[in-house]
Amino acid sequence: MEHVDGKNLLPGTLNVKQMYSLGQMTGHMHNVANDGTNKNDRNPKFIPPSVEQRLDYWKSFYKTIDENDMFVELLEIQIKATKHFSLELISSCETGWAHRDLWVDNILFTGDQLSSILDFDRFAFDYPELDIARAIMSGAFNGSTFNSNSAKAFLDGYRTIRKLEKGVFARSLYALWYLESTWWINPNLSLDRYQVVQFQNEMTWLGKNLSELRAMYGSW
Repeated sequence: MEHVDGKNLLPGTLNVKQMYSLGQMTGHMHNVANDGTNKNDRNPKFIPPSVEQRLDYWKSFYKTIDENDMFVELLEIQIKATKHFSLELISSCETGWAHRDLWVDNILFTGDQLSSILDFDRFAFDYPELDIARAIMSGAFNGSTFNSNSAKAFLDGYRTIRKLEKGVFARSLYALWYLESTWWINPNLSLDRYQVVQFQNEMTWLGKNLSELRAMYGSW
């Protein structure tokens, strides 16, 4: 493997300048990936299940957990959010080639500047805005706190390179939640790794705030 300068940062710790730089490079990556060199697939990688299927999935856990289990609270957050979800939010997303794993473990910084994006193993034809949501949640969300200034800096940087309409960020969060929530809200996951805790906290926060995301970030 070729040596690349730079270092990883912890989730939720990226400053405004770092997020701006990450936004610019993400926009550049999307421009290059979608310049016509890569032929578009017929369908995006993420084919979302119906809301009914997703509700059945969540409710199936009630058969395997105790009513006093701490997981019940996380589960009920996801069920409530799913009941109010519309798949039209995903079908309205623009398709294109995307990294699909753009979080802090796969990006390197030298000071305030992004030096490299790593690990394109999951690169596929999907929804590029998933990269936007994944990068922002990874860089700007810490514990239970969302750093709006860092998130806005990413979007500002992205828009210097690639067009991004207002409202897309909010929509990207809905799509990210529907894609990833089943990966990280699971009673069988070990919470010994900080990465798992981070992802689970992100999905819990998104689930709690899902009905308000458009009001909170729709003008961004």
